[in-house]
Amino acid sequence: MARDLVEGDQLILDCTKRPWGVTGGENDEKWGWCHEGRFMTGYVLGNMFGDGFWGRTGGVLYSWNEDTSSNLRTRVLEGFLKNQIHRSDFKGWQKVNSQGRSKLKLAWLRELALSAGLKVGEKKITPEIEKCNPSFYKGFLQGLFDADGSVQGNLEHGVSIRLSQSNKEFLQGTQRMLLRLGIYSKIRFRRPAGMRKFPDGKEGFKEYPTKKQWELIISRENLDHYLTMVGFYDIDKATRLTSLLKKYKRERYKQETICTFKRLEYAGVEDVYDTSLEGHYFSANGFEVHNCGEVPLYYYESCNLGSLNLAKFVKMNGKKKPEIDWETFGKAIKLAVHFLDNVIDANKYPIPEIEQISKRTRRIGLGVMGWADLLVTLNIPYDSKEALELAKEIMKFLTEKAREESQKLGELRGDFPDFKDSIWVKKYTHLRNATVSCIAPTGSISILANCSSGIEPLFSIVTVRNLEYSLGTKLVDINEDFIGRAIKDGFYTEELIDKVSRSYSIQNIEEIPKEVRRVYVTAQDISPEWHVQMQAAFQAYTDNAVSKTVNLPNLATPHDVEQIYQLAWKLGCKGITVFRDGCKGKQVFTTCRECEVDS
Repeated sequence: MARDLVEGDQLILDCTKRPWGVTGGENDEKWGWCHEGRFMTGYVLGNMFGDGFWGRTGGVLYSWNEDTSSNLRTRVLEGFLKNQIHRSDFKGWQKVNSQGRSKLKLAWLRELALSAGLKVGEKKITPEIEKCNPSFYKGFLQGLFDADGSVQGNLEHGVSIRLSQSNKEFLQGTQRMLLRLGIYSKIRFRRPAGMRKFPDGKEGFKEYPTKKQWELIISRENLDHYLTMVGFYDIDKATRLTSLLKKYKRERYKQETICTFKRLEYAGVEDVYDTSLEGHYFSANGFEVHNCGEVPLYYYESCNLGSLNLAKFVKMNGKKKPEIDWETFGKAIKLAVHFLDNVIDANKYPIPEIEQISKRTRRIGLGVMGWADLLVTLNIPYDSKEALELAKEIMKFLTEKAREESQKLGELRGDFPDFKDSIWVKKYTHLRNATVSCIAPTGSISILANCSSGIEPLFSIVTVRNLEYSLGTKLVDINEDFIGRAIKDGFYTEELIDKVSRSYSIQNIEEIPKEVRRVYVTAQDISPEWHVQMQAAFQAYTDNAVSKTVNLPNLATPHDVEQIYQLAWKLGCKGITVFRDGCKGKQVFTTCRECEVDS
């Protein structure tokens, strides 16, 4: 979380060298107001930002070329506006003075600015502009740099593309747009406010007051990215940049995609939204933000996870009561750590960067599943203090044993390469893995292992898995332990199972003994507070994070969700997931209200 950042922390910039994580056609309306105009809409608006303005009656574009008919930029603008807009007020480029300045005035330019969320005379990167598609971005940036950018430098002192502005926030918005196209830039203070000479419009010069100014700079390998992703219509700038880059006898310096955190500044109150994403990360104001729930990763790092089925580590004690088999559990932990460490070396990585980073930290995440099954076997209700204490005991034991094995592997095979720069160097002499524990959702593998998923409670006694998208069918799961208990205790009937199958909860089914109902609590029986406390109990002894869902009934309110988030934050959870029943047209887990159950 942002509140946890301290000075010196390193952040990954969203410098992806590809369009950001949204798929679909560029005409798709998900892109916002600009979905129809695309590149040329952006190019016109970028030019108006760079050398133009808009007022109450229209907008104006300027050019300093004496012959606008021979200039590619002005010809492109004129051609688009003439052929696309069909306005009676269109007169093309008109000379302003003898110094070669021309202007193109059109009422539609004002309409364009207003549709982009801009007020009269205002120049800033609005949310409407930032929500646009990659094609619009390229057009806007090309128009802006065609009109107001410059290509500077030489081979000796370095080549750069620059954009100077008195509005720092505007440059920061431009910087974010460049980042989303994979182009890194820096902003530096250029000059203080003062008096400077400018053309006076009468073929002379006059001193005018100027504001302090900042400068956006594109350099290093980003010059190649800019030329490929954006480029220039301005022939002079395009020629100068291309000729300079051709003279380089070596590759441009690589750009680091890491920046150092200095301080956190309060910026006011904003609405916060839950989102559904295609992919596992998104761009947040130019920073790369991952939505992986259980493993926060470095750039290019990989997940290497494993889970032990807790229900398998139970034995009968001398009093013929079930208890945890700690000895067998400990042996399995050490074997699993050895296995996961082997996976890092045996794995075939898709690209070299993933292999390099994965082997630098050797991060593994051993966790658990079958937690609800274990509690039922031990006759412990999920929403009880006894369950919370057992959760802490189990996870503390797992992480300690896993770390012990990682220490031994470090002595035998060598420490993970970044060990000397890690927090562990003050506590251990050897360590093979940067992290050893994590709790994953285990959705698929828990089906294969025939156990409850992760640390979740039972969803229901009879659960329907909607797998129509993947397998073209639905799967009905009946809790075998409950059926066995019902037969053993003598309350099993087919009518009872039919009734159980059509409900999320068995708490109001009087045919089932109270002591059984108390143990077989299901997801919606459990209050949100208990859900969060259970996650926090496991998180207290987990290196990475814990995946857990708080299941809410359909009648849950936004205030309920707010309370869950607040509690998760206070208890130290690294993430939290909330799902309200019925919030989607189709959901993976539901009950069998309309289906026949073959018991």
